[in-house]
Amino acid sequence: MEFTNAFIEKMVNQTFPGLTLYYRDADLEQPVAGMYQPGQILRNGFFLDVTNMGGGIGQNTRFLVASTKAIPLSAINPEVKKWGLHVINVNAFFKVLDVIREGGKMQVLLLQIPEEGVELFRSAQINLEQQVITKGRERFYTCWDEPPLAELQTPEWLDRTRYPVGINARGEFFGLVFDPSLSAHPMAKMLAGGLEKLVTLKENQASPAGETPEQGQENEVRPPEDKKPGFWKRLFGDRW
Repeated sequence: MEFTNAFIEKMVNQTFPGLTLYYRDADLEQPVAGMYQPGQILRNGFFLDVTNMGGGIGQNTRFLVASTKAIPLSAINPEVKKWGLHVINVNAFFKVLDVIREGGKMQVLLLQIPEEGVELFRSAQINLEQQVITKGRERFYTCWDEPPLAELQTPEWLDRTRYPVGINARGEFFGLVFDPSLSAHPMAKMLAGGLEKLVTLKENQASPAGETPEQGQENEVRPPEDKKPGFWKRLFGDRW
């Protein structure tokens, strides 16, 4: 499939500026944990709770989610601020950038991508992805020596994060193509629509370089300062 330069630039600009890392730890059984491989495209069929608070990996699996569209819910419900709770909307799409399995722990690095860009990210390796992978690996080894945060080990929080990203109750990946009418619960539709409006508001109010005061700078993914020749070479390397 051929993609125009304008389309590629649009997808890159929707994905990378302001990218921030979020955390979601879960205790996964081995058959499920073994399903994740780099390069996969996933659709997550439920509202995804994540936190901007890192700390040590408290369960056997950490989903490290790179996203520009996670919504902080503490402004709506101050009680969840203790968890650093953010929510990513239902039916979000992700690319599995990296999987680390080491010392009985696993980290799955997910990049949230636009639905419109699924085929692009499935077929192309964009140089900016490597910067996210590098940052994700740094976070894994930094967090390895840290104790888990007590706030994220409570039964209430662990119940929120126990489901694997992109996998349904039957232990299968959600299909990439979905019928919106099949998830027609009025309350779910209302919440999804509300989150979409909050995402738009967040994008319109974003500060330079995507900085948000609530999120620690260690979670921000920033490109290196050195300049490379050409926008497309920066994205795809010398082969462009």
